[in-house]
Amino acid sequence: AAAPRYPWSHSFPGTNATRALVPVAGYDAGNTSFSTVNIATAISGGSKYAGGVLLPSGKVVFVPYEADKVGIFDPATDTFSLGSDSIPGSSRYQGGVLLPSGKVVFVPRNAVK
Repeated sequence: AAAPRYPWSHSFPGTNATRALVPVAGYDAGNTSFSTVNIATAISGGSKYAGGVLLPSGKVVFVPYEADKVGIFDPATDTFSLGSDSIPGSSRYQGGVLLPSGKVVFVPRNAVK
């Protein structure tokens, strides 16, 4: 089965401090409603992530930009969590790619690791 595709938008609710993830639910079925998941309870600050990678499991890995941990969104449960490893630096990565092996490679911007 093909992976679900979600339209991308420049329009996100909230400020940098309270920005929320906005997946589009049921878009392929013609339902244009959406829900939000507030990630500010898990991580604060602005410019947290720069891109995301859809995993074969359906989860989305958020590419850390100013965030010091990888973000993980599970659309099946509408939950957001953080990876366990801290990543030093600022303006770390900008984009990522899913490899055939299932691993995710981040595109470095100013990453020190």
